[in-house]
Amino acid sequence: MAEFDWIPTISAVAAAVSAIASASSANLARKSNEFSRRMINQEEGMFKRQFVFELHKTWDRIREIDPDAPNLEDALDGSSALRLTAAVWLHDVMDKNILHQTYSQDYYQIYDSLYMITRDLPTYNKSGRELLTQAVQSVYQEMKDKDNAQARPV
Repeated sequence: MAEFDWIPTISAVAAAVSAIASASSANLARKSNEFSRRMINQEEGMFKRQFVFELHKTWDRIREIDPDAPNLEDALDGSSALRLTAAVWLHDVMDKNILHQTYSQDYYQIYDSLYMITRDLPTYNKSGRELLTQAVQSVYQEMKDKDNAQARPV
């Protein structure tokens, strides 16, 4: 029976090697997971920067809308700027305080102008008011609420 005394030793060594391999594999998986998270955060940051760039670019081309003599292109551009701003606001792409400070006055002006256009826009089957989506209306109200909260004495 002495000739098989080495079997428990080999089994113990194999178990130790297996445990080391498992620990190494777990460590590698953890590092891979951390790397993936960093990459996702970088991609998310790039996505947000692109959204912010688009937002600035969109607002740069916005012109005032005359509710009494609306220009279709100006109305559609204004509506587009409102929708993009609402998406950025609702999905927390950019800090709401910065968005509010930077765009709220223009947002109100375009929104109010479109709201006053109750007839169909020239060569278009929608009124200015119909261009105001639920998201745009919701953000308008949230911005107004923010104004009112800031105006209240503390």
